[in-house]
Amino acid sequence: MKVALLFVILFSQSLFAISDEAIMDLWTSEKADILVNSLSQHNYTGTGNKNNYYAQFDFPEGKIDNPLFLITGLEDPVPTWFDTVLLAKKQGFRKVYIVEIRAQGESEREGKRNIIHVDNFESYYKDLALAFYNINKRERIGKPIYLIAHSTGALLFSNGLDKIKNSLPSLSVKAMAFWTPLFVLNISPVLNNPIVKPIISFFNNLYRKCCGLYLARSYGPKDFESNTLTHDPAKFKRSEDLKFKFKLGTKGVSLHWALESIDATKNVLEKVKRLDFPLIIFKAGKEEIVSNDYQIDKSNISVLTVPEARHALNIERDLILNSVWIKTIDFWKIAQ
Repeated sequence: MKVALLFVILFSQSLFAISDEAIMDLWTSEKADILVNSLSQHNYTGTGNKNNYYAQFDFPEGKIDNPLFLITGLEDPVPTWFDTVLLAKKQGFRKVYIVEIRAQGESEREGKRNIIHVDNFESYYKDLALAFYNINKRERIGKPIYLIAHSTGALLFSNGLDKIKNSLPSLSVKAMAFWTPLFVLNISPVLNNPIVKPIISFFNNLYRKCCGLYLARSYGPKDFESNTLTHDPAKFKRSEDLKFKFKLGTKGVSLHWALESIDATKNVLEKVKRLDFPLIIFKAGKEEIVSNDYQIDKSNISVLTVPEARHALNIERDLILNSVWIKTIDFWKIAQ
């Protein structure tokens, strides 16, 4: 009953076509009991009156008063972080928040198609600031936070930190981790060509004005053998089910998004180097989604490569995820 309740809460728009057996395939009843008994879910109004989502977990028995924030990436719906939430509970965190970036997962899409798209990356930064503001309004964060940001989430948090601080001056970061951050794009050089890029952008905008849509690369469910996210077949299947069976995923990425992301990554490394709190960055040795072609040499920042890992550390096999979690916590303890 509790397992069913968890997914009624999370997937009320599409749950009723899903059998109990399918739900049980996603999490064991023991884990589902822990999650459903600690979970509350919230919405806030973002830029352009779009509805955005975050999840909150309360573990009153925890000994760590500083809240932990998890910032998702693209195609990274909140439930893909539940295994990390369970590790946080075991570690002793009393409060864990999963903040979903704009137009992903449970959050409202932008535009007419269910694709990865924002008109302007500024809306990402403004919405992250609004997320922290609204959480503080409800909960009074009070203590310095710990934070883990993944992939595009790390890019957006780094670029949007000034807006977050302006929105919530009292916010203080105790320590942070970036898991496989999007700092350098693993993208076709054609899109990044200073001559070709404006031409592509022109035709993309022309198509939008004529047809009301952005050009987009479509994609659907993947098979495990060709995936570049994880070595764990069960977690991969669960992630795909969340995206497609439960409709928390998108069906492509807009060309406009790709062009905007090029501009967003231009100065992000300089912003990261200016951070003055402890930060550990994890690169995946088997990375195919983002580029690992960058170096950061700063006393408060540690950069580690996990040789056997693929991009999505939050859904990697337990041996890898647990190792990354332990290294994250150990760094935070030593750095303080």
